[in-house]
Amino acid sequence: MDTLLRIENIEKYYGSRAFVTRAVDHISFEVEEGEFLGIMGASGSGKTTLLNCISTIDQVTDGHIYLDGRDITRLKDRETAKFRQENLGFVFQDFHLLDTLTLEENIALAPMISGKKPADIHGRVETVAQMLEIGDVLGKFPYEVSGGQKQRCACARALINKPRLLLADEPTGALDSHAAAMLLESFFSVNRTTKTTILMVTHDIFSASYCSRILFLRDGKIFSELWRGEQTRKEFFNQILDVMTALGGDLSSVR
Repeated sequence: MDTLLRIENIEKYYGSRAFVTRAVDHISFEVEEGEFLGIMGASGSGKTTLLNCISTIDQVTDGHIYLDGRDITRLKDRETAKFRQENLGFVFQDFHLLDTLTLEENIALAPMISGKKPADIHGRVETVAQMLEIGDVLGKFPYEVSGGQKQRCACARALINKPRLLLADEPTGALDSHAAAMLLESFFSVNRTTKTTILMVTHDIFSASYCSRILFLRDGKIFSELWRGEQTRKEFFNQILDVMTALGGDLSSVR
């Protein structure tokens, strides 16, 4: 498989010269096209900062990030919005849906703004909605549906422009166990059927067990790495649990 994303010795520091916090400390790794990568670690380990750097929300202090060979750490301000629109999809813990729009309108908003044809938008909305099992609630408003349906709508909105990279930051954090399982099954299915590359930050071992590979961070550095390979999800879950125990992570998320 081809390398889609290359992280090259990146650093992200906060604070003044006298009081520096090293949120990301010389991290390097690669992500293959079609991979489902999880990023785990205790609170303050740097996992969300790392995701923010990859998404261009934050700028790195040093180092380089390449997507398809393009150095995105060198994007100018006027290029960043276009780059995100053409290459990235975002799913956050909070759904960020507009309550005055139906689910269908929320999903269709980005391609509408970018000038796509209405017929093309409608067909694509129907496709991603069926894939995420929310086709029967497209006409409802966010306040009329469950949290799980809201998050799958947010996922559909992220996928509507066929991003090269889907970035998810604690996507199950606001969901109950049943809704979380449904969302993760959707992520797994999307990854397998469309080959969409997914990077998911999570503290939750159950969520991480759906990934094909896990990077574990501690104090802004890569502590360990696990590949699922041919293991069952239960076997991979137990491996992740062992590493998180060694890390001293929060095990209250074990389901």
